[in-house]
Amino acid sequence: MRSSQTPNGLGDGGELCIAAGPRSELKIKCHWGVTHHEYFSFIGVILDNSVGDAEIEDHDLGSVAAFKFLIDSLQDASNSSGHVRRLAGLIIPSTAGYIIHSDIVPLRLVDCEPLETAVSFASPLQYFPAMKKGESHLSDLLPVAVGGFLVRAELPTGEPHVIFDTIQGELLNRLSFPWIQAEMIPIQQRTLVVVEGGSHTPDDDGVSARVYPAAQALGLRLVILDRAGHWLEDGMHNHFRDSFISVELTNDSDVLANNIVAALRDQTHLIGGIVSFYDEYQVGVAKAAQMLSLPTVSPEAFVVATNKFQTSVAAGRCAYHGHSVEDAVAISQREDLNFPVIVKPCSGWMSEGVFKVAKREDLVAAVNQIDFKRHGAEYVVEEYCDGPEVDFNVVVYDGEIMFHEISDDFPKSAEGNGLLNVSTFIEMDSAMPSKLPESEQLILRHDFHSILRRTGLNFGVFHIEGRVKNSSMEFRHGGSGILDLYPRQVKEPAPEPSGFVLDINPRPPGGAAAVQPRITYGIDYHALSMLIALRDTSRVSALSQPFRQGNQYWSDMVYIPTDFPSDCIGIFDSDDICEELKQRRPDLAKHISTCATHVKRGEKVSHASTGVLTWQAYYNVFSRESRSHLREIANEVRRETRYSFK
Repeated sequence: MRSSQTPNGLGDGGELCIAAGPRSELKIKCHWGVTHHEYFSFIGVILDNSVGDAEIEDHDLGSVAAFKFLIDSLQDASNSSGHVRRLAGLIIPSTAGYIIHSDIVPLRLVDCEPLETAVSFASPLQYFPAMKKGESHLSDLLPVAVGGFLVRAELPTGEPHVIFDTIQGELLNRLSFPWIQAEMIPIQQRTLVVVEGGSHTPDDDGVSARVYPAAQALGLRLVILDRAGHWLEDGMHNHFRDSFISVELTNDSDVLANNIVAALRDQTHLIGGIVSFYDEYQVGVAKAAQMLSLPTVSPEAFVVATNKFQTSVAAGRCAYHGHSVEDAVAISQREDLNFPVIVKPCSGWMSEGVFKVAKREDLVAAVNQIDFKRHGAEYVVEEYCDGPEVDFNVVVYDGEIMFHEISDDFPKSAEGNGLLNVSTFIEMDSAMPSKLPESEQLILRHDFHSILRRTGLNFGVFHIEGRVKNSSMEFRHGGSGILDLYPRQVKEPAPEPSGFVLDINPRPPGGAAAVQPRITYGIDYHALSMLIALRDTSRVSALSQPFRQGNQYWSDMVYIPTDFPSDCIGIFDSDDICEELKQRRPDLAKHISTCATHVKRGEKVSHASTGVLTWQAYYNVFSRESRSHLREIANEVRRETRYSFK
């Protein structure tokens, strides 16, 4: 329920004048009011630097972090000769208990249009008392605030009720779920073993940047198993983990399982779960979990998920398994293949070694281009599906879908998009939410979920890459010249659409790809993966809830693959290409949520013709207007990104 409103548009509250410090020249008048909702109370605060001769009250405001936030929110007033008013907000939980994610406020208020910034005051698993009935003074409210935010625009001189109403709607959309729980989580249920700690530190933009901050916000104790000399073994990043155990990691699942068990034999009673974010270790980790009586799905299920031939068989398709060029010759001569077909390594990544083969005589040449040393000796030959490609990310707990979203993967250079020097299947654009008809999205949900259940993948976050076979949609350039999904122009009688699984990745989408659903829907897949490994049912349920109104905008992950003429030696000859674009084109920058350049000036990178595929940068681009507007922005961002190679 909302409280009664004062003439300023705030709920009942009060007013006081404070100074930024004992000898500070900055003095602020605060007018505040309280509005109550089911899961939180909102404290709206108008900050005003027109104190005049008003008496400065000497109040202990109870929270250093919250008080500092209020002061910082109007710090620009000290540099202004004019009258400045700003609207800030504080969030207070409606019930007493422990916060389930200490960064819940900035996590859920990300890219909230009216806000300039959102911050957390909470520590992991901090206990917050219930707001006492009748509490209304700022000194009572600040200590129980979990976080705060500053509204983007300076308040007009008139009534602020319009801004307050907008804020109320945003908060209800983003924070209407149980993010406070009554009971403290036992320490065993917060102790998680992570196999393979990541090749880069959280300072770089990769998996570590998603895992370790999330683990800290969840209050988890991490035990890292990795090779000796890892950056988490000893040094400035030790605060990200509770302990480090040196272990030899190997793709041999039996050896890896025994190594893990040997490393943990003295502390199994303290451990609640075990997880890896790397496909090659999933089978061995599952075997170790069984030996240690820790929660897991079966190793056999992970075998299906991490071997593309096994995945195709599980999907009910006719597929051919090979280990050598000689096998390719035999398959070509023996089987009645329906071309085009796809050839790909069984354990590949980044779409490396994936080839679309148009005719029989090219099959052997395609297999010959696979880097067997890099991806292993196994490969699969199977049907090529020309339907629209999608990423289907899904949170599954005890066999049930807790959350899922679908994004459209745009055609690759190997499918004739004409954007790169070399034809590959490396990703270019991923736009969400999907533009596919709802009926086809429901088919994908049903078909992909069915495969997971048949396989035994009943717990986890899964990044499934697939297509819609016999879709009513196709990628083409519309009347405005924008490439996107449109209804098929040639409408011939066709079988019913169905889901066509390409890959089942038994982990969250890799690296930067996990950022897009987090900012679009408010879902942190890496946090959920760790909680699922611990079977933390209540927090999985709470943090699987997206924004009440779904996606907050249309978003496009614009990938910039490493691409240069073959006569270059591959020396990157630019600085931060994302920052350069944002500085040069502020009109585009306002539509970019996150971005990163992965390559530094002077760094040598491999040409795509070597089979090693990389991205030099990415942008998460958004539009609050429409999908077509999103695609216009994404195309302009790609066109305007400038780089050079020597």
